[in-house]
Amino acid sequence: MLVFSWCRLRQWVAFLILLFAPLNMVAAQRRPGPTTPAPLRTLEAEREWYLAADDSSAFLHIHEVGAGAPVIVLHGGPGAGYRYMLGIVRGLERDFRFVFYDQRGAGLSVAARRNITMPLNVQDLETIRKAYGLERLTLVSHSAGTYLAMEYLRTHPNRVGKLVLVGATDPLNGKKEYYSDEELARYAKLPELVAQFSSRPAVQAEIRRARLDRDSLTAHQRFDLWRLRQSAGSLYRIERWRDNPFIMIRADAAQGARDSMNYVYNWGPLLAAHPHAVTVINGRYDYQVGVEASPVWRRVVAQDAPHVKLLVLDEASHNVWLDQPVEFRRAMRDALTRPR
Repeated sequence: MLVFSWCRLRQWVAFLILLFAPLNMVAAQRRPGPTTPAPLRTLEAEREWYLAADDSSAFLHIHEVGAGAPVIVLHGGPGAGYRYMLGIVRGLERDFRFVFYDQRGAGLSVAARRNITMPLNVQDLETIRKAYGLERLTLVSHSAGTYLAMEYLRTHPNRVGKLVLVGATDPLNGKKEYYSDEELARYAKLPELVAQFSSRPAVQAEIRRARLDRDSLTAHQRFDLWRLRQSAGSLYRIERWRDNPFIMIRADAAQGARDSMNYVYNWGPLLAAHPHAVTVINGRYDYQVGVEASPVWRRVVAQDAPHVKLLVLDEASHNVWLDQPVEFRRAMRDALTRPR
């Protein structure tokens, strides 16, 4: 019963964070056509196209940026679409070809609800690998996308090369015995920490600075206030909230993936066995995936996978590339070029 309660606690915490503290996320039912809002700032695509799944049960919208060997980018959510992640490649486009794509049912990709599951999302990565003629995939993933990356590594261990996990969810989940008493105590306080972080003094000061603290606001100002408050959960530097892209989460894509995920896992042995470079880049105050300073990641790397490079950037939260763009760019370049 204790194990069940702990597993359910972690799932409910993740669910509450998704509802109340994400980076401008809005749930919506899947509609046909390009209904995802345009990002605030975009990179010009060198190529956009659709890739059919092996059985034609989905059509994946692909957006390529840059030149060089392909790097496959996995967005979070699940169901968020790739557009909010375009900023992670700024300054790196001349050296790498980043392949963004919307997972099944997300963004501009098309799939019926019955054809949206996490195993099928994993299968789509294998379809992408074959389409690009690659022996192994170099993967850059964010948030819930880190789960997809690790599931692909688990099921296709010989098909993964360099692996970059950004805003990475904890490498352990679902069993009380995975955690120390201190870690359990810290996680029990996570909902309280999320609320405190999202309403911290800097957020209130930014609301006043943006003149959004008045009783009478226009419709546009009310939207800005909502957007600023939502950004408070994913940005440490809240003054950059206007650079935090608006995201629409597709309900079918999110629910289909979540319903088919295995919430009990231990990635330690999987990472230990991986012969290629693995880099984890987290913000110190990323409460959307764990508690402050990524203590579980620190322990698993030290005990099980010392070759994994763990970077916890100060003054950063879930969208670490917006909080610390210079450090993040340096870390990404190193992650994509260093040997194991």
